[in-house]
Amino acid sequence: VMESSYSISWAPGVSLKHKVFDENGNIAVSENGNSINLVSKNLLALEPESHSPSFDSFAPHVFFSMDTFYLEGVQGVAHNWDQFGKWIHNSLLNDVSELPPATVTKVRNMVNGDYTLEEKTRLIYEYVQKNTRYISVQIGIGGWKPMPATEVDNVGYGDCKALTNYTRTLLKAADIPSYYTVVYASAEKRNILHDFPSLQGNHVILAVPNEDETIWLECTSQDIPFGFLGDFTDDRDVLMVTPEGGKIAHTEDYDHNTNYLITKGNCSLDVDGNISVTARMESSGIQYDDRYKVIEAKKDKQDKHYKNYWNYIDNISISEMEFVNDREAVMLKESLEFDARSYAGFAGNDMLLNVNILNRSTYIPKKYKNRQRALSLPRGFKDVDEVVIELPEGYAVKTLPEPIKFEGDFGKYSSEVVVKESGDLIYKRTFEIHEGDFPKESYDAYRKFRRKVAKSDNQKLILSKI
Repeated sequence: VMESSYSISWAPGVSLKHKVFDENGNIAVSENGNSINLVSKNLLALEPESHSPSFDSFAPHVFFSMDTFYLEGVQGVAHNWDQFGKWIHNSLLNDVSELPPATVTKVRNMVNGDYTLEEKTRLIYEYVQKNTRYISVQIGIGGWKPMPATEVDNVGYGDCKALTNYTRTLLKAADIPSYYTVVYASAEKRNILHDFPSLQGNHVILAVPNEDETIWLECTSQDIPFGFLGDFTDDRDVLMVTPEGGKIAHTEDYDHNTNYLITKGNCSLDVDGNISVTARMESSGIQYDDRYKVIEAKKDKQDKHYKNYWNYIDNISISEMEFVNDREAVMLKESLEFDARSYAGFAGNDMLLNVNILNRSTYIPKKYKNRQRALSLPRGFKDVDEVVIELPEGYAVKTLPEPIKFEGDFGKYSSEVVVKESGDLIYKRTFEIHEGDFPKESYDAYRKFRRKVAKSDNQKLILSKI
């Protein structure tokens, strides 16, 4: 950018506030009475770097806001989050939060029984999922005001604002308080700014208080489990809109122990190096979020998905795929059977077998000569693998890989091959990445850690003819 400038002037009596995010002094700010001018010159392009913090955390930018404002004739107040939340509740939600009497009766009958608050909330949430669908509606007050709940009830669709407010209104009919909540939604975590009350966020979700906990509801999805947010709105500061005012809250964080993948399998190896494999995988947390949509894909897309997942194995032919999506436990179970020709290689009469068949990490982060930004690992995970390897008749282990175990600031890794009494093998592996933020000087160490994992996952054993 050679030069970029931005100027704002305002009438006397108007209060315009601003907040500059510019660690390196790239933005020159000059104020003169009722005007402000911002200039940047000779800005170099920001080269992308793997595992960087969110873009808004390091790119120079400026927020503006007014303490009082009008949106399409509706006056707003944002001296603080408390006032701003009251404005949203009173000016944007109150007059669109009524239901037809028949729907109110239906809801009350639905939850009429010996149900806990969570059970009642689940029944109403699943009713919304079955009877509505998401559609983007950018109308009303700058895209901020929901369409009326009565209209959503009639047409069966709405955007995030409408569906969230509709769910809130249904819960209200069952005497369950819930709070419309503004959030920055994306896989890249971004917080609502605590100290700068203003029009922020790009999405809304619903918060349901349940004693000392909060049930978070994503109201735009017909298939996401009850109380599960996934990586779209997890672990970030949000604006919870209550009748008493706005409050900054924090959504659920899924740590590495929650984001697990358990892989178990049985691999039968023949004398030609071909394998027949049965794989069973169980995932939860963000790993569930990454995987569960495959069950709705067409058969050819599923086939392509798993061939890409095991892209280090050539000549795969998948014969069976079965899925169990336990939405209540937020757990996906995948069962597959496949064959692969010439998986093992040969060196003379010896057979070379890579022992990590079902969950091999091949990823090594990009190398940078002069890393500029900090290292960010926003979400961790834990993989636990156990695969039985049945050896072909006439072969025995000649050379067995040594057990491996190491750990550091970024996670831990272990693997070993155990020989059973039958002569068959059991491959065991645990791999964890721990979430966290680290200085840029840690990037090379993280890269070495991942390279060591990839090398360990590429271990081979040697089988020889008896």
